[in-house]
Amino acid sequence: MICPLLLTLIPSALPLSFQDVYELAEGPHVIGLCWFHTERAGEALPEELRDVGEAAWREVCAWTGRDAEEPLEVPITINLYPKRKLFVAAVESIESGASKDRAAWGDPDSHQIYVKVQPLLGEWPFLEIGIPEVSLRAAAREVAVMAMAQVEGGAFTHPWLREGLAELVAERALIAIGRASAAGAAPADSTALWRVRELARAGRLPTVAEILAGEIGDLGGAERRALHGVWLRYLASREEPSAIVGLAAGEGQDLEEFERGFPAWLEAQTPIWHEETPATAVHGEGLAQTAIRGQNALCWAVEPPPSGSYEIRGEFLLYHNEEAMGQANVLLGLLDTGDYISVAFHTPTGVLLWRYDSALARQGKPAFVALTSKTITPPFAAREWVPFSVRYDAQQERIFVEVAGTRLRPQDTTGRDMSGAWGLGVLPGMPALWRGVECVALDD
Repeated sequence: MICPLLLTLIPSALPLSFQDVYELAEGPHVIGLCWFHTERAGEALPEELRDVGEAAWREVCAWTGRDAEEPLEVPITINLYPKRKLFVAAVESIESGASKDRAAWGDPDSHQIYVKVQPLLGEWPFLEIGIPEVSLRAAAREVAVMAMAQVEGGAFTHPWLREGLAELVAERALIAIGRASAAGAAPADSTALWRVRELARAGRLPTVAEILAGEIGDLGGAERRALHGVWLRYLASREEPSAIVGLAAGEGQDLEEFERGFPAWLEAQTPIWHEETPATAVHGEGLAQTAIRGQNALCWAVEPPPSGSYEIRGEFLLYHNEEAMGQANVLLGLLDTGDYISVAFHTPTGVLLWRYDSALARQGKPAFVALTSKTITPPFAAREWVPFSVRYDAQQERIFVEVAGTRLRPQDTTGRDMSGAWGLGVLPGMPALWRGVECVALDD
């Protein structure tokens, strides 16, 4: 719905330049408030924002002891902004410096949460994809953090519980509203699992005692958040919420069992994807990719391609930007140096093969080296599924590409190792959908 500014729940410090219209959906605990309007998606966006917030509230109540059904006297409002300057203005009016390096922030005193949508999509992607998962996940995390901040006592001040539970609640909230299919299946959750498993394999995984004490060494921010989220996922698979909160409160537990069990459980997990930048989400029968501004989306399969010859196949759907361009990338042959080959399905050009050269990137030079291309006539249409096949022939040491019934000239790869990871990618401003994508062995 498009409404005039009438409600007292809206922060009075918001600049007038974006107080013209908003769309709002109300729930008993969470209000979804979008500070922009889309003709096609309409009320669906604030409703999705409300729904993920309500799901997060229900999940976190099992941990905080609150009645999930009792309405809040002052509901939590999730404000979603289309532009960073609007997000910054709203946050900085409350706490100076709070917006730095953040795209989501909550103020427990006013029950307001502020989120910058990442990225801002066009009319059709907003209708058919919805709010990007990056932003929905951020909103759900902030609901969990706000709920924990309202609990008296010190258990939720422990970093591993506060941060880990926010990750777990966000994962479960997305599943609850149908934006993820199963625990750990979403690329973001799979990436966290993969990252922590890699810490273990590299001998950098902190002990359980160190996690509980907050002594996790030199782990970076992404590694720390992944560790805490995966640790909570492990605990929740075997303990009741009250027991886990009790662990944070210092109540007696057999840590030796956890010291043995956590690494064993971790090694038994099977992450599917790992992302270099958050952008990929479960969508319908496949995946949606919505690259954040300034960052190409790169999502790699954890399982390497079959030995010998293999084929990456499936379908893609492009959304055009304002210049009537869209692009979806199939990635393959990832080397330890970070080099890879990219097959770009691009409209209006057609299909192009590139070699990403990390050495050129380090020198500040254009890193993509053109290999071959073919014009597709007519160009790929927007919002239509297109079948593709990228086949590597180990005997001939060549890549064969076929898309929409058109074949590209084979690309020679003699002497290059093609056993590295494969994956999917898109460019900023060019969302794409994938379905039926698989990497299968071929008979040599």
